[in-house]
Amino acid sequence: MKITKPICSLIVAALFACLLMVPSLCLASVPVSEVSLGGIALGSSPDYVYQIYGRPDHSSTTYSHPLWTGKVTDWRYGNSVNVTFRNDQVIHVDVSANNGFATPAGITVGMKSSVPQNLYGSPDKHSSSFMFYSAGNDYQGVRFQLRNGVITVISIGWFD
Repeated sequence: MKITKPICSLIVAALFACLLMVPSLCLASVPVSEVSLGGIALGSSPDYVYQIYGRPDHSSTTYSHPLWTGKVTDWRYGNSVNVTFRNDQVIHVDVSANNGFATPAGITVGMKSSVPQNLYGSPDKHSSSFMFYSAGNDYQGVRFQLRNGVITVISIGWFD
């Protein structure tokens, strides 16, 4: 079967359109600017966190963390905020109470799971117990833990 010039042009145009769509499939669900809690973003320094929230209630440092290499320091504020630094840069923040910590969009613990869905759309990964929105790759982003459709923990950072 001989392919005519108009059909060949149509096939080339369709392939080109598919190539243009590939980058949109790789776009993040949330902008990197949303990967922040209470003003603490990934990469923030201990000095920056200290200036905002003061001395942590508890601090521990290890060089043999099960997940990360290098110097890993955990700071805890009360029973509901945990900030993890790797080599003096924030790599993870967990908030487990409605204590004033929020994402830049204003999402807090205690809100319904529909709130992030209304703001960000469908999550990249989800189950009945969590929703994950990536920011640039499959591992970095915002995670909402859920119980009965209510956000119980918000985490930012690197996830596996």
